[in-house]
Amino acid sequence: MKRAWICLTILIVLFSLSPSGIEVSNRYGNAGSLFHRNNDQLLRIVTYNIRGCRNDAGFADPAAVASELASLQADVITLQEVDNGLPRSRFQNQVERIAQILGMNYAYGPSLHLLVGTYGNAVLSVFPIQSADLLPLPSGLESRSVLKVTLNINGSPFDVYTTHLGLGAAERGRQSLFLSAYLRKNSGNPAVLAGDFNASSHDKIFKDIRTLFHDPLYEQKLELITLPGKTGKGRGIDHILLSPRLLFQTAEAPRIGHSDHYPVLFTTLLAPADAKQNEEKTALPNTVPGFIQEKTFTHTLHESER
Repeated sequence: MKRAWICLTILIVLFSLSPSGIEVSNRYGNAGSLFHRNNDQLLRIVTYNIRGCRNDAGFADPAAVASELASLQADVITLQEVDNGLPRSRFQNQVERIAQILGMNYAYGPSLHLLVGTYGNAVLSVFPIQSADLLPLPSGLESRSVLKVTLNINGSPFDVYTTHLGLGAAERGRQSLFLSAYLRKNSGNPAVLAGDFNASSHDKIFKDIRTLFHDPLYEQKLELITLPGKTGKGRGIDHILLSPRLLFQTAEAPRIGHSDHYPVLFTTLLAPADAKQNEEKTALPNTVPGFIQEKTFTHTLHESER
């Protein structure tokens, strides 16, 4: 049965189309009170490649992934390898189900628009979503994209970018340059860039990106293992980078999960716009050892949707 699903999915991918069709839900409005804290400038940010919510046996269970995420108590979550209506995951809208369980708003952007269902990236948030943009990246066999979601945090815009870069080094190089140009043009709001980059923090693809976003773990010569190796060594290929107004506090990659990746959790402080940037704190408790034409698809929410 598992082999049949794999064959069907491969067949569908062969007929994949360009990404489009952003899906946004503000069902839970401003749910920030769900994870009440004394400091309302403290943000817990998670990125997680969920592998279509499938375990090692190939069974897809969004509720299990939602349970894992609930334990992290995040304000903002970015997800990669999200299935929506695909046969291999029993035609479920995975991000909708996860958001429903967590009580969070969400935006979903497909990287692959297939004959049956889609596959892509998502952002979940306890804060209202103002807008969402989907930018296709220069890609090889499998289409890749970056999803930009603008949140409303205490009346101010906050941008969340999430992506899943390609497997080949040359492909990732083209994608990172394209991504850097896009980020530079859209810089201004406090922001986070998070996702599965399929590369370690020492890879040259981050050179231009780090002129716009700071990478606290790289700066401190630290690494979180996010992709366990079969021999036990593992690699750190899932990353969170921060714009200057986000002050890094802590990081961890808990060894939990339905996926073949571990989630990454950052705790940050959102500094006031007029605050002088101080030196970042460096505490790391519980750290795991470890020119293509730009085309965007935009979903701007009307007042009735907010």
